[in-house]
Amino acid sequence: MTSRPCVPPPFAAFNAGRDPATLRAGCGLRALLSAGVASLILALPAAAQRPVTQDHRAPTIHEIQDVRRLSPVEASEARPVELRGTVTYVDRAGTNLFLHDGREGIFAMANHEPVSLDSINPGAVVRLRGLSAMGKFSPYVELESVDVQGHGPMPRLSSASRAELLTGRHDSDWGEITGTLQSVQHWAGLAIGILRSEGDNVAFMIPELFGGERLDELIEARIRIQGAFSGSFSNRRQFGLRLFVPGMDWLEVLQPPPADPFDLPLGAAGQLFKFDPDVGVTGRVKVRGVVAAQVNSSSIAITDATGGVIVRGLGETEVSPGDVVEAVGQPRMHRLTPVIDSARLRVVGHTHLPPGAPVGLAALINGEWNGERVTLDAMVTSTGLTVRTDFPAISCVASNHQLTAILAFRGARLPDLPEGTRVRLTGTALSMENATDSDTDPALNLSPEPAVGSYLYLGSASDLIVLARPATV
Repeated sequence: MTSRPCVPPPFAAFNAGRDPATLRAGCGLRALLSAGVASLILALPAAAQRPVTQDHRAPTIHEIQDVRRLSPVEASEARPVELRGTVTYVDRAGTNLFLHDGREGIFAMANHEPVSLDSINPGAVVRLRGLSAMGKFSPYVELESVDVQGHGPMPRLSSASRAELLTGRHDSDWGEITGTLQSVQHWAGLAIGILRSEGDNVAFMIPELFGGERLDELIEARIRIQGAFSGSFSNRRQFGLRLFVPGMDWLEVLQPPPADPFDLPLGAAGQLFKFDPDVGVTGRVKVRGVVAAQVNSSSIAITDATGGVIVRGLGETEVSPGDVVEAVGQPRMHRLTPVIDSARLRVVGHTHLPPGAPVGLAALINGEWNGERVTLDAMVTSTGLTVRTDFPAISCVASNHQLTAILAFRGARLPDLPEGTRVRLTGTALSMENATDSDTDPALNLSPEPAVGSYLYLGSASDLIVLARPATV
């Protein structure tokens, strides 16, 4: 049974009894431990990596403000802490929460102690005990125990401006943000949304236990959310705004999403990230193309007359290479690869796979052909299964460069290709050779993402042609 908040939240009455069809799946409301999304999710104040050593001489701290005002050195001394306040956010699976005493808030997490939060709901008034610790930005509490003492309302909304929030001084405070929901991802029991607000993209998290599993249904809706402010933090203690929303009852739909998500003008895959002074990409886009390959269980490569793009977030839509589809979603650039994220997909026809552009392997390494369907000649060095997708794969070499060709379609079988076989390959290019963290959109993950290297995703058995087999002795 899904747990509900302990007290009537501000938007509960607004959400109660609404017809799901009216708000396109209702107002009641999971990437990321790969390089990019971990930095988004673990917007939580990251714990010190070394074990905590308690300072038994220090007096117990009873006020949140006194913990927050510890210096980094003092906070790292594991001073005893005993605090009372209202839980403004709880992630039971992650064993972390935000606590607010009516004046200030603080983050707490069980990193070393086996603490259960199964009885903790948003709005619970608790007494927690633990030790001070230093995160990347501010002090927090290493949880040792949490006792529920009652229930209470959420604190007053912060009156801080957006500029003040970005200083980090209001970290863990309770506030609200209004904007348009751009995209959603899911990881470890959390729904992670990207909200376009005041010209910025703001990430927020909602536990699926408290309704977040339905957040996808509100993409393109204008919403108001309340939660605990926090951020993503650099090693230099720089702050980027995030919001931790306790549940869907703290989300208000101000304007429902479009009745038909496909009611958008048709765009071109190859033009999504090219400069056009008359066109700006600020929201979702629609493209139509041929499915060129199945990249993984949640992503496909599609191509049209202008180029190719990776489409991520298939839901329950099953497609095969050759299907003509329309995809609606948020355009992003990820590790040199054009991607449409959080996509809605529908099949509108079927055709033959288009030919690939002839290229040399060396041209793939810089990533400029990522997402495009290309053709090249190579020599087989080995065959096997890919570690992450279980698709048959062929390791090749061409022009002194390594390439992994993946037979990315259902029912693919590993062909008999002895080492030294010369082949012609056609497929969707994905090169991670020169990709860096700066090329990564932290709100996106090609899950499972290829490791560093050059890849070619073949869409059918005819995408592999044997040119010559090695001579037998």
